[in-house]
Amino acid sequence: IIIFCIIAILFNSCTNNTTDTEGASKLIRTLIDADNKSDIKTVLQSYADTVEFHSAGKPPLKAIDNIRNSYEKLFKENRFNLATEIKETKVEGNTVIIKGINTGSLQSIADSSIKKINDNYTAFLIKDKSGNWKIIRLEWAPID
Repeated sequence: IIIFCIIAILFNSCTNNTTDTEGASKLIRTLIDADNKSDIKTVLQSYADTVEFHSAGKPPLKAIDNIRNSYEKLFKENRFNLATEIKETKVEGNTVIIKGINTGSLQSIADSSIKKINDNYTAFLIKDKSGNWKIIRLEWAPID
């Protein structure tokens, strides 16, 4: 019985680290909400310091300082109105991979022009040293 209890405790402690997919999904929803509010602090807290952005047809954007600069420019020039739909969540080792679709619009502050958003995305999340989910890699491309 003691051996069974030890095995059960070890199994639970090993699996709890990566199977908190609801926490990872919540981070994605929080990020989209922060995008819509132009809340740079919350946006940046969603990403690991070594984050990589991969957008179709553009060179990768790497590291949190570059991401910050990109968001500051985006928020200065535009307002987001986005919704996200998470289509798939899976665990691979210590990483949670979330695939989904973002829809909505990006409105220019300068001339009120609107760009429609209809993108597939894949987010790779890991837990930081404090146990908080962080996006380590984000890939997206328009849906044709």
